[in-house]
Amino acid sequence: MNKKNQQKEGIGVELSKKLEARIEIARKTGECEIINLPIKEIPSGLWDLTSISLLWINNNLLEYVDPLIGTFTNVQVIKVNGNRLRSLPEEIGLCASLQRFWAHDNRIDKIVDLNVENNHLKYLPDELGHLHNLKYFSIRHNNLEFLPDTIGNLTKVVHFYADNNNLKRLPNRFGEMSSITDLRLHDNELDTVPPSFANMKHVKLLLMQQNKFRRFPLFACGMTGVEKADFSNNMIQTIPFEIGEMSSMTSLDLSKNYGLEELPLYLGAITHLKILSLE
Repeated sequence: MNKKNQQKEGIGVELSKKLEARIEIARKTGECEIINLPIKEIPSGLWDLTSISLLWINNNLLEYVDPLIGTFTNVQVIKVNGNRLRSLPEEIGLCASLQRFWAHDNRIDKIVDLNVENNHLKYLPDELGHLHNLKYFSIRHNNLEFLPDTIGNLTKVVHFYADNNNLKRLPNRFGEMSSITDLRLHDNELDTVPPSFANMKHVKLLLMQQNKFRRFPLFACGMTGVEKADFSNNMIQTIPFEIGEMSSMTSLDLSKNYGLEELPLYLGAITHLKILSLE
């Protein structure tokens, strides 16, 4: 065996020992930290530890995450940042206890679809804004109260689903996602929308029911491409004159807004309106 091969073998043995030691610690503590090691995939011995709560495998050389990561149903924090990942398995969405997930500083800017719905997420990292090619983004059925301002960088998103969270407000840059055609923010705690909402001219389906609006949001009136809007089950009492600018709207649901005692005549300016629900 030449000197070069001996060196490689020595490095391999040393690396194996380090991995075995860290996996053993994870077995005892429920927390796995494999950081700054030249590994290209998650060690196979880790997949038996499905009860771990913390998984840090950052700043390595990872090129691939096995779909088995979906078996970690108790993990609350995952860090795979600082690797060489080009994609993430959709099975991450099966990590039912996941609250925080870091994947920045990789090579995953080509990700088109991201679905992390039906988890217990309370927080989204700012690095989310690096996914410039994202077109489908679903974070529905989580515990999110706020979204990072960097979400405005996702200018190619077409389908945005953030319904059934605890969102109290939207970031000021939200409307910079101007390619969205299907926007679902229902079943949250919103009572207003940012001025940038008016920039979202391509939205056709706007679902905002079951929030806390007391007034039909003024800046939503600038969404002139909306064809169907649902604002039912809010607390809307007044409708601004500017709603007449939503000239493409054919269906508007205002049912179960019990503070809305009368409809303004300027609703008649929406000439394509065919369905008006006021149950």
